[in-house]
Amino acid sequence: MRLRHSVPLAVRALLSVGLLSVVLLAAVFTLAALPTVLILEVLGDSGAATTTELNRTLLVGAAIGLVIAGPGVAWTLVRGVRRERRALLTDSRPAESENGENAVSTACRRLAARFDVPEPRVRIRSTATPLAYTTYRPEGPLISIGGGNPTVVVSEGLLAALSPAERDAVLAH
Repeated sequence: MRLRHSVPLAVRALLSVGLLSVVLLAAVFTLAALPTVLILEVLGDSGAATTTELNRTLLVGAAIGLVIAGPGVAWTLVRGVRRERRALLTDSRPAESENGENAVSTACRRLAARFDVPEPRVRIRSTATPLAYTTYRPEGPLISIGGGNPTVVVSEGLLAALSPAERDAVLAH
């Protein structure tokens, strides 16, 4: 069984985090340059500031830049996560909608009780590619201490390819 993606998901996620980090650093240093120059001009002395003054000024400028850029980066991150959550739920339907798929909901309910975790909502994705993943509602919090309200999505291809015992093992994972 082989997925048809040229770049694995983990590599794409690492590239995204790396790119976001570079953009954040560029924004902070760009926004830090203006306050740094203004503070150095206020210090006067014809630009003959000591190394300690330059370091302090750069730190203050970076802090000001972070205060300015931080909320924008956080807002962009939240929007991105919610957009990804919506995309993961696209083309799926509740598992209770058909008789054969009700077994998946029953298995999830049984496994949740056995392992003392919140019972997830179960959705079926209409694709022949074997897929199984867990996500959360797009409007849910980004970080949840209590486990939140997860949604398990399995594909029709996975349900067709696995026996009930194998399906339960995938759902328990």
